[in-house]
Amino acid sequence: MSTVEAGSRNAVSGSIGISSVDVCICTYQRPAIAEALRSLSRQQGCDGVRIRVVVADNAGDTAARELIETTARELDLDAVYVHAPARNISIARNACLDAATAEWLAFLDDDEIASPIWLSALLREAASGQWDAVLGPVHAVYPKTAPAWVRAGNFHSTRPVFVRGRIETGYTGNVLIRRAMVTRDALRFRP
Repeated sequence: MSTVEAGSRNAVSGSIGISSVDVCICTYQRPAIAEALRSLSRQQGCDGVRIRVVVADNAGDTAARELIETTARELDLDAVYVHAPARNISIARNACLDAATAEWLAFLDDDEIASPIWLSALLREAASGQWDAVLGPVHAVYPKTAPAWVRAGNFHSTRPVFVRGRIETGYTGNVLIRRAMVTRDALRFRP
């Protein structure tokens, strides 16, 4: 399990100036998807922003569909289930791109828990910097039973990689992308 944050911006009130976001989650046989959805239901500071969740299920069958749809209904989340059976994360991510209709796309992994201001902080940064993409860190949360060397190494946390002041590499576990850029440049994930 990991937690996602969007940096140090803590302001959560007022208008963001962004109308809609589709939060895209790819999943493959992970019951933890329910916790990821719960964390999305607790987002703060997104007043006036239409939030929809797109879950692309990468398993061969649709066994997770009931859990995803029931959890979304219980949490009053606007959610869309997409079956992308290929056991290939890029195909699931592309299924999210195909299902997306919002102004912005945010990606979250199915084993991640978003902090309550995760989405509003990403949206505020995008609006304030007129960026096409915003990336944030992912902090791994290790169980107490994990070996000390794993906890000390913190191998599963990610941060954007800066080279000479520019982000050169990022990860899809905590990213916000302007959909117009995806469409304009015909961006796709390579299988």
